[in-house]
Amino acid sequence: MALNRLFKTTAFRLSAIYLVVIMIASGAIGLYMGWKTNTLITQQLVETITAEVKGLAEQYREGGSKKLAQTIAQRSRRPGPSLYYFGSQSGRKIAGSLNRVPTELRNGTRGAQFSYIWQQDEKRETRNAVGIPFRVEGGLVLIVGRDIEDQLNFIYAA
Repeated sequence: MALNRLFKTTAFRLSAIYLVVIMIASGAIGLYMGWKTNTLITQQLVETITAEVKGLAEQYREGGSKKLAQTIAQRSRRPGPSLYYFGSQSGRKIAGSLNRVPTELRNGTRGAQFSYIWQQDEKRETRNAVGIPFRVEGGLVLIVGRDIEDQLNFIYAA
């Protein structure tokens, strides 16, 4: 009986309304922050890939496919999120950390998200990455990508 009277009081009703308003506002702020974080991470990712492509284009201008292949082979040996494929569209790899052209990047000139097999020592797992394909003279293709698994985990955990 006392609970029934409590629910009918103005103080309880106002408190319930304020609680709902605060919950909606908190949810909206959380969604906005997640969206802005994703936008910032995506923008930084595109800027990083673009800068890397400019550097590789300079290597190509200086020494052609041979210099480009050497540069990609060097960069592929470094640990980190950068991914490369340099070779033919059909799969004849010249250099890079990717063993093949990802299916999602085969027919286009636009970037896309793709999955690849990451292996370190005995550990092997499927990870997500973003890559952009570029055509190189002689029917070759260059793919510059970045592993985004950590960013995805950060965004979905937030």
